[in-house]
Amino acid sequence: MLRLFGRALLWALFGSVVTPIVGFFGLLILAHSTDSRCGTPGDSGGCEMGVFVVSISLIPAGAILFASGVLIKAAWRNRRSLRDKARRLWHQGRRWPDT
Repeated sequence: MLRLFGRALLWALFGSVVTPIVGFFGLLILAHSTDSRCGTPGDSGGCEMGVFVVSISLIPAGAILFASGVLIKAAWRNRRSLRDKARRLWHQGRRWPDT
């Protein structure tokens, strides 16, 4: 279990680095292709600063996305063993708690 959370933490760190970089360049390309004023000599840098702010806000989103991906993958791999444990408990005569 500790190994799983360690792996999720490492992937969260990786996601918090990769997602803003990809988002920055993707949004920069989108901003320059849709607005003809971005990147011109008279531009004050507003397009680039907007893209920078959005890419900074992608840091927690990338961390959550990558960490949850690791946890979902682990749960998907263990779904059969969890189902077998539940069946074994059921066949031993134990009842599920009433809700």
